[in-house]
Amino acid sequence: MARAFADPGQEPTLEAAEAIMADLGTRFRGLLRRTSGLSSVWTFSKGSGWLLKIQDRRKALCYVIPHDRGFVIRGTVRETEREALSQVGGLEAMRPELESARRYPEGYLVQVEVFDADSADLLDRFINELMNLRGL
Repeated sequence: MARAFADPGQEPTLEAAEAIMADLGTRFRGLLRRTSGLSSVWTFSKGSGWLLKIQDRRKALCYVIPHDRGFVIRGTVRETEREALSQVGGLEAMRPELESARRYPEGYLVQVEVFDADSADLLDRFINELMNLRGL
């Protein structure tokens, strides 16, 4: 998948992000609805281009990086969250990612590439479980 928004001078709109994601744009909108109680803001990164940070008051839930025909979700999980998520039914496909996640001061970096319906379903399950663990 190729990055969609690499121009630092042009912040994308939610509509533009949804359109570039093609068929998965509706799944992006679903993610935004699910996280509507949290704040979201576009930020620019030289390595990733424009990304949408979704956060509560204490910690970022995830970063959404739009790509042509899909998107990537990145975020950090705490040790206890990592352990709990690795035991959740329906997240078996994420176990290798959780087990090999690199540790940073903020937590373990986890990434989900959303490029088809199956990966979008996995993301939905992951976000729901993570939000439940955080009481969101």
